[in-house]
Amino acid sequence: MIYMDFYGGIMSVDSINQFLNQSPEELINAFCLKYSDFYTDEEVLRIKSAWEYLISKTKDTKRKSGHPYYLHPMSVVHILAQYHFGVETIVAGFLHNILELDNNCLGEIESKFGKEISSIC
Repeated sequence: MIYMDFYGGIMSVDSINQFLNQSPEELINAFCLKYSDFYTDEEVLRIKSAWEYLISKTKDTKRKSGHPYYLHPMSVVHILAQYHFGVETIVAGFLHNILELDNNCLGEIESKFGKEISSIC
């Protein structure tokens, strides 16, 4: 059986289950390993910083499906990375819906990640 996610990516039940059973740390480490040829060490630190920020804001938040909130942004950035989008796009992918959960964090996002990223959020 397969599922199609919102963005048209196809995942098998096994890969969804594997994704669900990974901790946030395992997810970001796997992402960085998979796309290590695309990003410099400095960019990887920026990507990890955005992920850590997302997790700090959403670690206990669940979607209607019962899945952790952060799985959707991780799915989004996998799609973006497959198309070799740059680090700013990856960071924005992690944070693209964060204001729906905490509309008071825009200033913090701008301070940590810059005006370009905060304008996308």
